Amino acid sequence: MQAHPRVARSRPRLLLCGIISLAPLFIAVPTPAQSCTPTWNSPIASPGANGVIRALIGRTEANENVLYAGGFFTTINSVSASKIARFDGANWTPLGAGMNNTVLDLALFDDGAGEQLYAAGSFTAAGAVIAQRLARWDGAAWSSIGAFNGSVFALAVFNDGSGDHLYAAGAFTTIDSLPAKHIARYDGANWAPLNAGVGPTAGAVFDLAVFNGRLIAAGDFNSADASPASNIAAWDGATWSALGPGLNDEVHTLLAADLGAGQRLFAGGVFTLAGSTSVNRIAQWDGASWTPLGAGVTDTGARVRALALYNDNGPSLFVGGEFLHVGNNVTASRIARYDGANWFPVDQGVDTSVAALAPFGDPASPQLAVAGDFTAAGPNNAENIAAYTGCPITTPIRAADINADGEVNSGDMALLLGAWDTAFPEADLNNDGQVNSGDLALLLGDWG
Repeated sequence: MQAHPRVARSRPRLLLCGIISLAPLFIAVPTPAQSCTPTWNSPIASPGANGVIRALIGRTEANENVLYAGGFFTTINSVSASKIARFDGANWTPLGAGMNNTVLDLALFDDGAGEQLYAAGSFTAAGAVIAQRLARWDGAAWSSIGAFNGSVFALAVFNDGSGDHLYAAGAFTTIDSLPAKHIARYDGANWAPLNAGVGPTAGAVFDLAVFNGRLIAAGDFNSADASPASNIAAWDGATWSALGPGLNDEVHTLLAADLGAGQRLFAGGVFTLAGSTSVNRIAQWDGASWTPLGAGVTDTGARVRALALYNDNGPSLFVGGEFLHVGNNVTASRIARYDGANWFPVDQGVDTSVAALAPFGDPASPQLAVAGDFTAAGPNNAENIAAYTGCPITTPIRAADINADGEVNSGDMALLLGAWDTAFPEADLNNDGQVNSGDLALLLGDWG
């Protein structure tokens, strides 16, 4: 699974003190130098990882920008690290004794004791702790968070109206003997099923994303809460619903992102149809209908495994997996870029498979971590992990333009109201730690 997703888009902030001004807010962001060549940097781990990397997530810890990687490896950059490790920009370090089997996803969640790292996968032990497929790292030690009877492929944080909760999804049907078919919710103390979950029993959920105030689950299934749902469905906190006709085969990765035309849900996998619409292995949902991304990923037998939003010649959707061609016969070796209209290769790509993508590093000039199963990235030797640096294009950003579509309008209002009473940074316009009436006043003052 991809990783996922799941690193919030960074944007500059304006701290307002005293009387709140309702004048339009603009933040000047420098444009890049005119001469720029996207590059694959020297591998961020040399000689790399000795096994496949399946999950990546970036975060800031004590003013330090770090990257976590999970998968099926025992060394990275010649450092012993069992299935999971941390990169601080210079060095890799293990997280205790790590896991005894594959890590498939990573997420950050605050259960009331501060934001901590959660790791999911097929393992049954984290360090010396029995941890059946989900564990929490507090910065010093691992702890178990429920006993799942099958692999956990995906994690996501979603506010269903009662506060943020951690959602886990995968191939399991019970947690601590509690029936929960392939998906469940954790409130910091207890697990609960999402009604009847998704089926059949032999199915699985491979990824999760939050879009338009609902939790989206995707994978290999044909029903949600006993109603038809073809490989993708939405949970609103109380009920499940299908996303139109769904998709005709497995969905492996999801991402909610805005490429300039408003927020969209992007899905990737091995499917080729949404109803009768041709959508070769990648599609977008606007809340009402599915549409293709040009000709999509066109190789027979291709698979899309990872999606990420990254600024390279403007905000772009980066797509990773197992393919050689995208769009109108554009050659792209296992990784490609889509700008909302056209497909582009990412330099020479990688030589085998991309399983995870995640921006990391300085938010003002992030890199894109690319991981999976490969031995070369661009012209460089790179064992399963590398870093790509693009050429960002930045323009003055209005702070209240939460979805970055160039206007402050109902789309931004919906995002702000959907984040009400949370600390969601994109909607916390006045940086007071909570999305509330102060942020609403700023948005209304910048309307238009």
